[in-house]
Order: sequence, then structure tokens, then C-alpha cells
Amino acid sequence: MKSVTCFALLISTLLLLIACQQTAQPQPPEVSDTAKQPTVGESSPAYRAATRKELSGIWYIEYIGDRPVIDRSPARIQFTEEGAINGNASCNRFFGSYTYAGEQLQIPESLGATKMMCLPALMEQEQRLFQHLPNATRASLLNGLLILRDDQGNQVIRASRDESQ
Repeated sequence: MKSVTCFALLISTLLLLIACQQTAQPQPPEVSDTAKQPTVGESSPAYRAATRKELSGIWYIEYIGDRPVIDRSPARIQFTEEGAINGNASCNRFFGSYTYAGEQLQIPESLGATKMMCLPALMEQEQRLFQHLPNATRASLLNGLLILRDDQGNQVIRASRDESQ
């Protein structure tokens, strides 16, 4: 009986030591998408207005408004320093011009586009892009992401740079 008690005590001690040595991996705090997006006028070092040169390039669209794009979607946008805008709206290619002066962005509603048919989900996503894109009035960078916002500070587009350029 004494050996069973000693054995149980030994096992309990070992389990306690093992539990004490296991350290929990620190988990990043849960942050909602809306919390990640600064409000208009927020002065965070990671959030700032994009320069024309920083805006220039190819950006893969990750969000249109507050909805993510379809996985592996071809949605992308390209700004040139000369004022041209083009890209893939999810199904069709689009093209036109934009202005960016004094941190004010203007994208016309009358962008040109091809007229192909695609899967309904891609067509719906494309419609949202064409609906939201002309509302963009500000271009900012947040931790390397391009955030286009409207006059009320609502996210119009969130995109990541094509690093293969």
C-alpha cells in the first residue's frame, strides 16, 4: 500500500512539473477588421497618406468596401505616376485616368472596360468594384497596404502591393 501511495505521489509530482514547464505561446490579441482600420484623421505612425510615387504600381485587391474578394481572384489595380489607371475588375479589364494632388484622389465613374461574361460571383464582385472605386478620395498606406477611402473615411479598397514588379 505504501508503494502505491509513493507511486501516485511521484506521478502527481511529475505531472505538476510537466505542466509548470509548458509555457503558453503568446497569442496576438484579437482585433476586428474595423479596429485595424484607422479613422479619418488618425495619426498613427503606420498610417499615412500615400505619395504619388508610392501609389504608383500594381496592387492586388483584398477588400472591396468591407467585404473580402473571392480567394485567388484576379482583381487588381494599377496606378501610374503619369495618371493612368487600369487593372482587372475580377472578370473584365478596365482602364482610364485618375488625378492625385494634395492628397486628394479622383477616379472617374466613366472608366473603360471590356465586356466579357464570367461566373456570377466574379461578375457581382466586379460590379461592387466599379460601384465603389469612383468614391475613393484618399489614398493611404497602413503597414504596407494601400487603403482607398471615401470622404466619410469608409474603406473603398484595401490592396497589397505586387512585389514582383
